[in-house]
Amino acid sequence: LEKNREWMNNHPGESLVTEPRLRHKDGTWRWMESTSRNLIDNQAVKAFVTNFKNIHQRKEAEEALRRNEERFRTLIEKSTEVISLIDSDHNCTYVSPSVEMVTGYPGDEYSVLSWRELSHPDEIEKLRKTWKWVNDHPEQTITFTSRFRHNDGTWRWMENTARNLVDNPSVGSVVVNFHDITERKNAEDALKQTTEELDRFFN
Repeated sequence: LEKNREWMNNHPGESLVTEPRLRHKDGTWRWMESTSRNLIDNQAVKAFVTNFKNIHQRKEAEEALRRNEERFRTLIEKSTEVISLIDSDHNCTYVSPSVEMVTGYPGDEYSVLSWRELSHPDEIEKLRKTWKWVNDHPEQTITFTSRFRHNDGTWRWMENTARNLVDNPSVGSVVVNFHDITERKNAEDALKQTTEELDRFFN
């Protein structure tokens, strides 16, 4: 407050907007928006004029939003699930930070790669049909698996969930979530192979 008064003494006629906390009659502290103006040199006023209004609810809402955004950011950064937004031209407009952990590609590199570049050649036709289904079925969800080229050159199995929300004004994209299921697929394939070998041995 002393710095505010010093500023106003040095800036006659100018306004200073601040957001102080004032103690309410009930003992609680409330956020206020204060606008002060030095009119000492104005012969009709000869005073500092201060107007203020209660902005406590707005400040609490802003703080709650900040905490929610921080919580969401922490969740998506640490998650093994990648969240991506794909526009109607199949351009990636957003990808969560977890993409580098899952795919090896930094977000800016991943965003400019096409799905054809990242998909196994044997699955291009299947994925083309999948995308057509997604485009033809707005608001509906489809889950599918596919092989993905990791940045280290290996092929990883991904489980993907896609939902077409292009017509939703608050989203305007196809939302695709995916995560690595390579270990699970390898275990399933090993179990299948063992089962087939046992069947051949006993039959």
